[in-house]
Amino acid sequence: MTENPVLATKYPGVLAQLVPYVVATPDMIPLLNLPPFGVPVGLSVNPLRMDSRPFLERIQVIDRLSFGPRGLHMPQWIFFDGAAITGAVFGFAIPQNQLTSSEREVLQVKKGDPDWIPLSIYAAIPSHQPGVWVGHNLSSLKSLVPHRPWQGLGLLTKALALKMFQADFQCGVTQWSTGALHIHTRFGPLELLSAYTPAHTRPDSLTYRLKVEEPHLRAAVGDPEYSIVRLPPDMWLEGRDTQAMLRLQDRLEKGEKAVICGQPEGKKEESRVPVAFLK
Repeated sequence: MTENPVLATKYPGVLAQLVPYVVATPDMIPLLNLPPFGVPVGLSVNPLRMDSRPFLERIQVIDRLSFGPRGLHMPQWIFFDGAAITGAVFGFAIPQNQLTSSEREVLQVKKGDPDWIPLSIYAAIPSHQPGVWVGHNLSSLKSLVPHRPWQGLGLLTKALALKMFQADFQCGVTQWSTGALHIHTRFGPLELLSAYTPAHTRPDSLTYRLKVEEPHLRAAVGDPEYSIVRLPPDMWLEGRDTQAMLRLQDRLEKGEKAVICGQPEGKKEESRVPVAFLK
């Protein structure tokens, strides 16, 4: 349990039933801010050890269940090379013996799986620019066990991870129609670096940069003493409107500056995203 009263009030189910974990090499651990916001990390996994394999394979299950249906499931070597040994991974896990048989089935827990089953993940990689981290993966399996009181699991995972990484800026790539934008936008305006990205497997992806600020992190997790100033939108971009993405991309390439200025409305492909242009 955390000593932070705001988190204890806002996320009682998560903090009472789940345990925070970190995946990082011994060289990376001293560079991390532990514990983030006073939340103790109860499980540390060294990806260079043989005995880390079962836990890391369970993280692959999170990725497959979250991104497989969209054709974005990552090979295990990409996770290892691109996140586990180059950056850090934070999330929440539950003891396997605290899962019901139906939960074990829906979460695809099998014989030989580890004692701890990770349920969320936020992985990021530090760049050569000091203080700039590149988001690698944000996933939560909360939707598969909706009866559990784990509301805000994905949001809390990213908030604590950014605090742990001591990031000043976080860059990321996601799709206009993904539910993850509902989480990413909670941390403040997202500066648009690209609105349509042919170099990505999914060209309908956007690239964003978030300025990570302590008041914004606190506001995102529900601290009533903090808030985020939001710009009014100049346009709304529909999650499936490729032509609108291309038009916005053209404006960005011509030098205009734009931000995603608030949370999307609607769900996934039916969502529309507010965009403001910086004068």
